[in-house]
Amino acid sequence: NLVIPGRYFIRDGVFQIQKAKNKIYLFLFNDILILTRPMSNNQRYKIKESVPIDIVQVQVLPEQGEKYYFELVTEKYKKNLCCISKIERSTWMNDISAQIEREKKKKNKVFGAPLSDLLRREGRNTGIPVVVETLVERLKLNNALETSGLLRVNGNQLSIESLQLTFDTGNLDQVNWSEFGPHEVAGVLKMYFLNLPEPLLTFDLYDRFLFILRKSDLALEQKINTIRSIIHGGVPKTNLPLIKFMVNFFAEIICLSDVNKINARNLAILVSPHFLQPREQTLENRHDIPFINGLIEFIIEYREELFSDIETYSSRIVPRKHSSDSTTPSPNSPTLASFSTSFPMYITESPPPLPKVINHLRDS
Repeated sequence: NLVIPGRYFIRDGVFQIQKAKNKIYLFLFNDILILTRPMSNNQRYKIKESVPIDIVQVQVLPEQGEKYYFELVTEKYKKNLCCISKIERSTWMNDISAQIEREKKKKNKVFGAPLSDLLRREGRNTGIPVVVETLVERLKLNNALETSGLLRVNGNQLSIESLQLTFDTGNLDQVNWSEFGPHEVAGVLKMYFLNLPEPLLTFDLYDRFLFILRKSDLALEQKINTIRSIIHGGVPKTNLPLIKFMVNFFAEIICLSDVNKINARNLAILVSPHFLQPREQTLENRHDIPFINGLIEFIIEYREELFSDIETYSSRIVPRKHSSDSTTPSPNSPTLASFSTSFPMYITESPPPLPKVINHLRDS
């Protein structure tokens, strides 16, 4: 399936292969390069190779009269491709090289990396990335959880970006933590989750959760069992330890609400984008926001029932404060108009659409 989150099309072109009669058609995406040849009806293209862009190699070759070649090397092929002009060759070389460099840098980054990839790269069997473990541990030191407005008050943006870059470049041992207050540390923690390719409860489960949240006639036990079933049956297993870890951490913050002024409802509003968002933001689904906030509040409230069999390296359960709040928005819930400035929408790219010709690609 060529259509995946974060992938976008850059360019396509046809090339004559040096010392060969046949031609090759290239389709360049931000993360892959597809080599194809036309099928007999010239309306469809047969995929010869689909290769991750970061293992592609390109090199300019000497000109031969008015023929301008560059060498393309993949896992299966080593071809000299002919361009119609120096400008075309330069454009292709620059575009391919830029994507190669971009993907190589992306693979080393912490922020924006898929959770499963990051855990595999770090060799983590706890299910908790180093960045999350480190930041949460820092927030548990020196009574930082008692900080008024934690997770709500914005920290210094330059400090947040600096600390984020430190994690991305792997220079964590050089951090002077005295330069970063609780709001900066919490800000970096929020940025990690907002930069995930998709929220922890995934895009695909959005409608299923929303359907349950809108059913006001469900008994408490039935609602717990249904939400538990959706989580354990639909959320990737890789995500579950981190969800439990963060929910328990949020519970610790709520237990100090008399001091930090962050109660369950406020915290749910602040962190719900990290857990569940629609794949595309529309004016219509902004009406879903109070329901999604209610879901996160419900998950925190009934975390023991929902995650009792999920193990994390640190699964200390904070005693639950029972609340009369339900997942149904109350008359005192924030108005939808207030979310236009206070609600941090999930960060998504809006790449150009895939070309129609992609629909005609066929595997070899």
